[in-house]
Amino acid sequence: MRKEIRRKFRLKTAFLVLLLAAGTAVVLLLNTSPKELFLLSEYKAYEQMKAELAKQHSESWEFSKKRMEQPSISHARFKAKMEMSNWTYDPDRAAIEKIFKNAEMIIKTEKDPKKHAGNYHVALNLENEQAFDMDIIYTNSQIGMRVPFLYSKFLYLYSDEYGEFMKKIYPFYKGPETLEFSQVIHRQKGVTDYLRTHYFPFLIDQLKEDNFTLEKRGKYRFRGETIHVKKVTLSLTPKETKILLNRCLERLIKDKKLHSMIGAQMETKEKLSGSAEVHKEASSSGKIETEIVNGLKQVQKKLQRTTFPRGFSSILFIDKKGRIIDRTMELTVATSSSEQAVWSVHTKHIRYGQGQRVKEFTFRRVLAGGHKERIAVQVASEIKGEKKKQVEDLQISLNREAETVKFKMNSVIGKNKGGRQTIRRSFTFTAPGEKAHRLPDKISGEVKQVQDVSTMKKYSNQRTDIKAAIKDKKYGGAFSFIVEKESKLTDKMKSDLLAKDFTSEANLNKMTDAQIAEVQREISLNIVSLMNRLGLFGGAFGYPFADDPHVEDLYKEDPSAEEVFNSRTAEHGEPIF
Repeated sequence: MRKEIRRKFRLKTAFLVLLLAAGTAVVLLLNTSPKELFLLSEYKAYEQMKAELAKQHSESWEFSKKRMEQPSISHARFKAKMEMSNWTYDPDRAAIEKIFKNAEMIIKTEKDPKKHAGNYHVALNLENEQAFDMDIIYTNSQIGMRVPFLYSKFLYLYSDEYGEFMKKIYPFYKGPETLEFSQVIHRQKGVTDYLRTHYFPFLIDQLKEDNFTLEKRGKYRFRGETIHVKKVTLSLTPKETKILLNRCLERLIKDKKLHSMIGAQMETKEKLSGSAEVHKEASSSGKIETEIVNGLKQVQKKLQRTTFPRGFSSILFIDKKGRIIDRTMELTVATSSSEQAVWSVHTKHIRYGQGQRVKEFTFRRVLAGGHKERIAVQVASEIKGEKKKQVEDLQISLNREAETVKFKMNSVIGKNKGGRQTIRRSFTFTAPGEKAHRLPDKISGEVKQVQDVSTMKKYSNQRTDIKAAIKDKKYGGAFSFIVEKESKLTDKMKSDLLAKDFTSEANLNKMTDAQIAEVQREISLNIVSLMNRLGLFGGAFGYPFADDPHVEDLYKEDPSAEEVFNSRTAEHGEPIF
């Protein structure tokens, strides 16, 4: 009996606590200041956008995250067909159509993010015949590449010999000495988190209560319906706008921790890609930090010469549930007395009728003064239904002075059932007008997307079919694409190539001038052989010896080299997986 009384007492206590908490929340919402209401509404809009994206892509995102953490193998296939009309008069275009009339590319990938090791096999098939294939292997200690139709052996390089090799190519090279295959995602996420936690609060603190005004009990009419709204306006005077921007720049210039994080991230990316240009000095973290500061100081100097004649404003219309249904932001910038630019962004997200929604985004830039220029981008979508399927009509238009480009797409989005989903789309792209003559008059087509993703079962299967037709006065035709990708999470890598002994292959850093010359000779011979097989000689691409009857004999002077090429092609004809 006592236990029952205690249980009921605890339930009543919990109920009262919840009731008090809910009451407090209601009071807070009813008594929020204009500034608090503005910021809460923007935060809610951000969370709503994240929730919509997560609902649509959560399983795919989770699988991609797992692929960055553990070994995986994937098989991608790209198939294309092309048939163009009115191209026969141009031999170059006719050759392209012939090559890609029935083209297929296959990419097989196996990688282990933790060991920073991977293996790629790429093959291109033309007219059901393999044109060429390529293997790439990388580990923490070395990277190797083999393109059998160009050269029979692997060309490889040890990671710690990268700088030495680059100096042989270009004596003044000052880039990275070692190639590093590492991940930079965590570092990038750290920068994003730092900006959110250190700069959003700073911006909020800079805005005063006097910058916000609230109008209650407003009415917003849309397609015959009336929505009761609150109107909140953020307004900054020309002086306040300039002060806010200047304070932000000063904070960025003094933020050494942020400079260090970005510098380290960029340095790592450069090492990851090996992208340091041989004609430039390597970008160390310290140098990058200096460049960041100098760039910000240049922006600050330009800001001193800039005025904001109408300041900045942001107007929100908020419904009873605290959702932003309409937003307008405007900023006028003047860099000189003769030139002013009015920048504006207008968004809508309105629910109406029976499960219908309208989403719009409009960006405009208008120059006034000595000359006028108008740029406008508008994205509008009409969405119906949410439970079984969703139908969306999307329209995108780009206006620049008298030039207009439009894109329309109707989508039927099936319900996402545990990672399984089918989406069908039909689209039309039009570019009428004299200034848009560089683009086709009209492109229309259909897209079908099918996905089956299960992180728990460690697989992801995706297929996209695209069919399109081009209509134009000068040329037209049809083309289609099929993209298939199958991926699986594994316990370990299975490829034998990762354990390959490279001693019998070609070390780029140890090759003599004579060996390099021999490699160049074999590659040249094989390129010409491939072009002959593809029919690219005989007028296509303006080849200078196209009409020379002896061209075939000219590139078959060395039968032994041709024999080596043919044997190597046969040897590597089968895929490596």
